[in-house]
Amino acid sequence: MAYSFYDDGTFRYLLKDRKTGAEITDINGTWEITPEGLLHMYAPITVYVPRYSEDIARFVLIYDELPTKLIYFGSASNPDYIDESFFHECTVEAENTYSFLQTSESIHYGAPVTTDSFKRFEFDPENGKCTVTISEEMVYENGTYLKSTKGYTYISESCSVPSFIAYKLYNDMMFSEEELMNYTIVNDSLLLGNLSILLTRE
Repeated sequence: MAYSFYDDGTFRYLLKDRKTGAEITDINGTWEITPEGLLHMYAPITVYVPRYSEDIARFVLIYDELPTKLIYFGSASNPDYIDESFFHECTVEAENTYSFLQTSESIHYGAPVTTDSFKRFEFDPENGKCTVTISEEMVYENGTYLKSTKGYTYISESCSVPSFIAYKLYNDMMFSEEELMNYTIVNDSLLLGNLSILLTRE
């Protein structure tokens, strides 16, 4: 992989297959170095890639019974048998629009990290579509972070599940992605958490 940083504040990230030389990923964005010695790389990415088929559909189940509002989002062979522990408290932002925030702690690249994940679901029953926005921020113990926002559209079908508003989502299309990476520069390495990438100046 190669990062190219240019004087006009833009960069290019190019990932190639080591054996064939074929380009796998080509990302263009902007960069800056902060007074604290951190390298900020911002990459707006626009892709159009269908990812899921009907065979591995995803489900959204919404329990909307005042004062409790719960939501489940994920793949399952049968929505009738989804464990209640997978549900999250959600907010009804508007008609057919639901969102929730999930916070978790884990080890990523050998470093403790806290992840805040915000998901929003906007259903369009008339056209059988659902727009899903997923925003995540991973904050490492040394203060570096990785932020990303992804947008998807799904084909949406209502399902009959007792006591829930239920939808089956499939044939999704990613229509947007943005990432903001905050690296610490140490000598000739980029550090994100405990992940160290050795840089070779070309």
